[in-house]
This record gives sequence, structure tokens and C-alpha cells, in this order.
Amino acid sequence: MILEIPYDVKTYEIRGSIIWFDKEGILYSRPKPNPQVDVTNEEILDEMKRFRQIIGKEKVCMIAEAASGGTRGPKKEQRALIASEVASVTKALAVIVTSPVAKVAINLFYAFSPPPYPVKMFTTLEDAKGWIRKYNEGEEIPKKRTG
Repeated sequence: MILEIPYDVKTYEIRGSIIWFDKEGILYSRPKPNPQVDVTNEEILDEMKRFRQIIGKEKVCMIAEAASGGTRGPKKEQRALIASEVASVTKALAVIVTSPVAKVAINLFYAFSPPPYPVKMFTTLEDAKGWIRKYNEGEEIPKKRTG
């Protein structure tokens, strides 16, 4: 794993990852080690509702580490739903890839559903942070995100 969870942040577990905010308000997402299971559209929508409760009403800048094997991507019919839901909460996305397989999978996902927000892949956290900061306002985390 590239993303290490800081000891002084509140974390949240969602279906496939652990998420947290840093002091600049950037959201981090680290994949859980177990493979992703098939989910229904209703489960995707329920998870996104919970995600919105965690992040608040504003779109977020996010740094996400891509899963590096042992996980399946979404079914073809669910890609559009996921892309739409993620677009509704994302200001910009930096993806840290640790394997060529993950890079190909992400490229394929975004080739079929180009996002309306900036997205770029990186191999290091430092490069991802440097890029995402230009889309982030650098404000402290609003109180609604810390509780």
C-alpha cells in the first residue's frame, strides 16, 4: 500500500475502501485488501448516499490508491451509474497506480466514461498531492466533515 492512514484522522469504512480527510480537506481513499464482491445498483446508490453523508454537500478533491490485483471491476451495465455518481461528488481525482494491470483497468474505465472532472494517474503520493492541490482550495476541513 502506498497510502498510509495518519494516526490523527477520523477514518470511515465504505464497501471497498477506507477514506479520510487531511487538514487541507483532500479526501484519501485506500482500497481494502479483500476482493470486491458483486453489488447491485441499489447497493451502489445506498453506498453513495452514505458517502455523501461523510463528505458533505461540496464536491471533493480526492487521492485514491487503485486496487492492485484480486479485485474485479464493475459490470458493464454498472459503469455508467458509477461514473455518474462519482462525478456528482468529485472536483478532481488523482489516482495512484501500483501495477500495470491497475493502470490499464483505469484507462479502460475512463475511456468508456470520460469524466467531467480532471483525473490523472500517478505512481507516487508526492506527485499526486502536488497535482491535486491546484484543484483544492486548501481550506481547513469544514466541521461537518470531521464528525
